[in-house]
Amino acid sequence: IAYNDKSPHIREYFLKNFNQAALKHIALTDPSLEVRKSSIKYINDIELLKNLALNDSSFDVRMEASDKLKDDEFFKKLIQSESYRYDKAKIIKKIDNQKTLFDFYSITDSYVLKEAIIEGLSNQEYIFDLYVMEDLSFFRELLISRFDGNDEDILLKAFNLETDLKLKKLILNKFNRKELYYEKIFLNDLAHHFSGITVEYIRNQEILFDVIYGDYDDETRLKAVCNLNQENLFNICDDLSLDEFLRFKAVSIIENENYLMDICEKSRNVSLILSAFSSIKNHEFISGFGLNHDNWKVRSLAIAKTDDKDSLAEIASDETCWFARKMVVKKIKDDGKLVEILKNEKNRQVQKVIINSIESPEILLDLFKSDYLNLFDIKSIERFAGNEDILTPVALNHNLDSLRKKAVSLI
Repeated sequence: IAYNDKSPHIREYFLKNFNQAALKHIALTDPSLEVRKSSIKYINDIELLKNLALNDSSFDVRMEASDKLKDDEFFKKLIQSESYRYDKAKIIKKIDNQKTLFDFYSITDSYVLKEAIIEGLSNQEYIFDLYVMEDLSFFRELLISRFDGNDEDILLKAFNLETDLKLKKLILNKFNRKELYYEKIFLNDLAHHFSGITVEYIRNQEILFDVIYGDYDDETRLKAVCNLNQENLFNICDDLSLDEFLRFKAVSIIENENYLMDICEKSRNVSLILSAFSSIKNHEFISGFGLNHDNWKVRSLAIAKTDDKDSLAEIASDETCWFARKMVVKKIKDDGKLVEILKNEKNRQVQKVIINSIESPEILLDLFKSDYLNLFDIKSIERFAGNEDILTPVALNHNLDSLRKKAVSLI
């Protein structure tokens, strides 16, 4: 039945119940490669497996037999045989002995085998030796990928030997303890080829200042600014000899509020003040400095940041910039205060914002009957769809035809 039944399930049932002698007979004599291949799964005889791996007429049977073996010396024999007989890259991946892999790499010209060997290598000395021997950048790149980021001595040797800038960057990225080694590499990189990479991990403040004020590209100088400590960030903010984009970057990453407040009080650059002020959370400083600043942009930012609802109405009355007043009234939720502000407001834009902020239908109805009717726009009347008392005056008296029609449609 095992020989003649065509069902693979039936065949498997019998094969797993045969003794080793029967399995040997089947593996050596059965004309069906599928039967011979299936029998290998249950064979424990190592010498028989080697015989099948070397001598069976079927590629699939030879590979199935080799897959069950763990013998580096035997694998050498398979790899050194005719090329068509085995998937040599697959066999290479079964070899654990690092010296064997190293030796094969040294003698093979096959790109496929070299890739498989590199994938199997872990011994750092062997990887480095092959890296030194290899002329093709493709394989040097693969070998770099196998370097251990903790073996800094080998990485430094490889970096110093490598002439290809692309590969040198790959080696740089392999270092695990970048802070420890990048400073040394940076100082030796006189041509600034890798300063943009290494400077990210440098914390030496003197070196960072040399970069910021030195002949480096803008991106590298920005990275140097990002690694300054808080005190040095503060120190460069008002240095007019320094490019403005670097000073702004410094302000944007200062976390110390005392430094930020000092910048606001001493700087004459409004944009720099705004940058520093935007990060300040001290309510007393926001009210005292921001709301009383002579620049309307600073005052507007202070208004946006203030939570002092009691003083908002007073601010709206005293503020000279209409844009800032508009920001104030947007934050006021008291309809009564909004009406008082409206009585003294002359700017049409601010008046419209006040109208849109009032929630009380009764107050709005009174405003409709006064001189404020024509300040209402579509947005403000849409809130009262279906309210005839409010919409009727608009439909009858608004000076814009589009608003009158809109009011009619909402009634």
